[in-house]
Amino acid sequence: LEFRRVLFRSNRVKIKVFVTFFLSLSLLFIIYNAMQTGSQSSGFSLNIAMYVQSILKNMLIYETVDTLHVIIRVCGHITQYMIFGYLSFWMILIYQVSWYNIFGIIVVMCIDEGLQSVTPGRHAEFNDILMDAFGVMISFVLYLLSKRLFKKYGG
Repeated sequence: LEFRRVLFRSNRVKIKVFVTFFLSLSLLFIIYNAMQTGSQSSGFSLNIAMYVQSILKNMLIYETVDTLHVIIRVCGHITQYMIFGYLSFWMILIYQVSWYNIFGIIVVMCIDEGLQSVTPGRHAEFNDILMDAFGVMISFVLYLLSKRLFKKYGG
C-alpha cells in the first residue's frame, strides 16, 4: 500500500511537470507569434496556403490561395488557444486553484493582441479575440470529455 502511495505521488509530480512545461511552451508560442511582423506572419501562413493549394489541386479540388490563407489564419488562432486553454484547464485542476483563474486565459488573449498592436505591420483586432475564445471553448469541451474518460478508465 505504501508503494502505491509513493508511485501515485511520483506520477502526480510527473504530470504537474508535464502540464507546466507544455503550458509554458504554449504561452511562449503565442507570444512568439504575436511578435512576428506583419510580413513574417502573413508570409508564413501564405506559404502554408500555397502548399495546401498544391495538395488540393492534386486531389482535383480547386480553391484560391486567398481563401486558404484566411482559413489557415483562422485555424491558427483557434488551434493555439485550444492547446493553451486545454492545458490551462488541466493546470487549474492539478494545482487545485480557484476557477476564477480562468480569467488568466482572457488576460493572455488581451496581452497577445496588445503585443500585436505594437508590432510593425500588425494591429489588434477584436475578431482575433473571438477566434481565440472559440478555441478556448473547444478546449473546455475536450477537457471535460478527457476528464470523464480518465475518471471512467482509472487514469
